Amino acid sequence: MAIIPVAQKFHTLSSTVDTVDRGSAELQSQREIYTMQDIIDSIPAGSSTDLKNATVTLTPAQLLTLNGGGTLSLIPAPGAGKLIAVMNVVYKLDFTSVQYNFAGALGQSIQFYIGTDPSRGIGFNIFNAAVDQYGSLDFPNTDTNTDIQPNVAFTLQASSGVSVSQGDSPFVINILYREVTI
Repeated sequence: MAIIPVAQKFHTLSSTVDTVDRGSAELQSQREIYTMQDIIDSIPAGSSTDLKNATVTLTPAQLLTLNGGGTLSLIPAPGAGKLIAVMNVVYKLDFTSVQYNFAGALGQSIQFYIGTDPSRGIGFNIFNAAVDQYGSLDFPNTDTNTDIQPNVAFTLQASSGVSVSQGDSPFVINILYREVTI
């Protein structure tokens, strides 16, 4: 989602203006200038969308709590009569100086959950990298994990056999989601 500063200016011309000669004084006199705030102010009161964006920064201390299994809340439950439908997650491991050492046996993982249903996973290799890591995940992953439950949180969870004892890099997650009234 583009973020445009409210002071950004937009120049417009009538659709009937010939723009081949862009430098003429006549053409410049027909230009109108709008700021992003002008555009925001033009949206009627009460207009809204259920599309939301949240950025969550998980600290190294939080990531280390995933040792032995754990849950980190990313978006709280929205309340009665509502549900969260995650569309996309963009993440960044902002490598600092000490690599994480996430490990686990076959089948043990770190996954995103909506309520009690696992959805997409993030490999240990992403967390254990010694350089910045970036990625994007679309939701749902398959037609088999489309069960969206009302009034439940969106979390990141580690299986009980996952281990980690070191690491000092924050993990930034940008979440694009809908909060739907049902």
